Amino acid sequence: MINYIIKKSLFFSYWIVLWFILYLLNVIPYNPKFIFCLSLLIILIVIICTNIYLQCYELDKQKKYNLIRFEIVTLIIKSIPLFFIINTQITQSDIDVSIVIIMIYLIWLFVNNTNVFDTYKKLLIRNIDNPKATPFMPQFVLDLYDYIYTLFI
Repeated sequence: MINYIIKKSLFFSYWIVLWFILYLLNVIPYNPKFIFCLSLLIILIVIICTNIYLQCYELDKQKKYNLIRFEIVTLIIKSIPLFFIINTQITQSDIDVSIVIIMIYLIWLFVNNTNVFDTYKKLLIRNIDNPKATPFMPQFVLDLYDYIYTLFI
């Protein structure tokens, strides 16, 4: 079992949640709606690719469950902020700032000798082998998913 330790600053999710909080508090005027929509799209693509992968390769039942649980809970948690800003408009400035934030993030990864694929690959592997709660994925959410899963499966 591999237990990767990954700095929180390497996760873009933390960056956009901070942006969201600052936006809600009217500290910054730029709406994070575009970047949340983009991140949800990327998560959906990852889920589709992962399911294709799971069809092609053998993983034990628990690891498959851990992976699917992680992806579904991530999708749900990333959707929550959108409910607060769903009726807001996205401006060109919001898109421009989103692109700048993404570029700064990529530079930050480079400075830390990593990249997007390695960072999230480590995250997926860690959550397949040893699923843990995180600040944005608290244990009660994982437990709730487990409970709902047992009701329907």
